[in-house]
Amino acid sequence: VGVSMGGLVSLRLAQTLPVDGLVVVGVPLALAPPIPQLLPVVRLFLSARRKRGSDIRDPVARARHPEFPAMPLDSVREMIALQGEVIPELARVTAPMLVAHGELDATARPRDARRLFDEAGSIEKELFLLARSGHVATVDYDGPALSRAAADFLDRRAR
Repeated sequence: VGVSMGGLVSLRLAQTLPVDGLVVVGVPLALAPPIPQLLPVVRLFLSARRKRGSDIRDPVARARHPEFPAMPLDSVREMIALQGEVIPELARVTAPMLVAHGELDATARPRDARRLFDEAGSIEKELFLLARSGHVATVDYDGPALSRAAADFLDRRAR
């Protein structure tokens, strides 16, 4: 189970080792231009990029959810490198998989969920789009429905 970059790590694990099931939430398969193109130059002058705040739609959840004021650019570079390993090998992901994504996600584009669903080699897979949630869907409006869907999905694999 992985959220955001953790989802990329989970996908890479499933490409390299046998796993019984996979749940990924808000996986960023590609960053919107011009971020990848400008990153090498920007990193020469800045070590981090100020964040504009969370896209969690539920104000109660947003208020209690911690966030960092800036994103280290080295972590963005590492994520882009991991995307470069995961994307060409999506067909190697064959484990049963639940792909969930907040439709209001301003960090990872919702179309990435469709691409992941379409290109993964898993025969048994589900796509769960969360209509009222942003990037951190696990704590947003659709969080309880996502928790139920993930638990049910994993429970079916455990039997």
